[in-house]
Formats: sequence, C-alpha cells, structure tokens
Amino acid sequence: MTKYHEIFTSSRVDPENTMGLYDLINYLNYHFDVSKANMVEVGVYAGQSTHIFSQYFKRVHAVDPWKNFEEYPENMRVVEKVFDRFKAPNVIKHKKTSVEAAKDIKDKSMDFIYLDARHEMEYVLEDIDAWLPKLKDSGWIGGHDFYLHSQHDPWVANAVVQRFNIDDIVCFQDCSWLTKPINPPEKFIVEGFSIDGGENFPSTKLFRRLDGMEFL
Repeated sequence: MTKYHEIFTSSRVDPENTMGLYDLINYLNYHFDVSKANMVEVGVYAGQSTHIFSQYFKRVHAVDPWKNFEEYPENMRVVEKVFDRFKAPNVIKHKKTSVEAAKDIKDKSMDFIYLDARHEMEYVLEDIDAWLPKLKDSGWIGGHDFYLHSQHDPWVANAVVQRFNIDDIVCFQDCSWLTKPINPPEKFIVEGFSIDGGENFPSTKLFRRLDGMEFL
C-alpha cells in the first residue's frame, strides 16, 4: 500500500463515520433527488468524505486551503496530493479558505452545504454566515462534529444553535448535523451549555438506519 492509499484509508473516516454520512445522504434523498443536486463540502482533508458525496451528488465543490496546522501531523502538501489523486470528475476543487471560496459561488445556487473546517466556535459561525447566502431557498446545511471536544467546550454545537432552531436540527451517528434553515431561533441559547445531560442540554432529533428509514 502506498503512502497515498494509507492516508486516504486512514481512521479519519472509520466505519461508523462512513455509515453516518450514508445515513445523512439517505435522509436528504428522502426530501429531494440528490443525484440532480449541487453541494459544497468545506474542509475536505484527503477527500474521503468527498469521495462518498461524489457518488451521489451531481456536483461537489470541495473547499480546503491545504495549509499546515498544528492539529494535523501530516504534511498537508502530501494530503492535497492524495485528494488530487482520488478526486472524482464531478468534484470541483477550491484551494482557498472557506470565506474566500464562498465568494466564488453564486448566491442561491447550492442544494446542500456541509461544513467540516475549523471547529472553534468563531470559525463555525463565520462559515455558516459566509455560506448560508449560497443556499437555494429549498437548500439544506449541515456539518460534522456537532458534539466535538469536551462536554464543557462543544464549539460546533454552540455555534449551530446560535443560528438555527434546535428543534429543526437532526444529528447522525457520526456526529454530523443537518438542518433546513427556514426557522431562525426565537432567541439564542446561552453560550457554554453542557452536553452531559445538564439543564441546557440541546436535545436534537436523531436519525438511525435500522431495517429502513426511521426517524427517532
């Protein structure tokens, strides 16, 4: 196995994460025909999840600056080469930061946007605000790692519930989240809620594949 295959098949996309993405796609396909839809993935790394999306969506815009950060032990130049090697024909590469790449996409042109870039709260809010105008009125937005980090510092969840109604958010077994942004929250949930079942625990809908499509 070459170093490229080792990176592409690394544990960053384990079986549980893969199943979560397939469930998310099935959930979306229940609401619209994803084979005719255009989407954006922000934060693609080596393109494992991009590869999954490309099998179902008509066109995938893949956004990543491929810059070295301390949290990534791999050389991002090598990771970018892995992405290039496995990129499907219907994937359009945008080697830019999230906010810069959003300027290249026409407003109200995308059916789905998936955010998986930097997970600090300020950056998640920045990504949401930059990409929401790019969604069609019928579009959906989601991302990864809703409950990432410690129970006292759930950055992604804190950001998402500032922008979207918690009752409209669906979570998946890989901690992906999804919502159709048609009902803005009546008021912001206080930043810093606990995700250990405390008073401010954000209770979301859950989706799990059993014998068929089941909403829990």
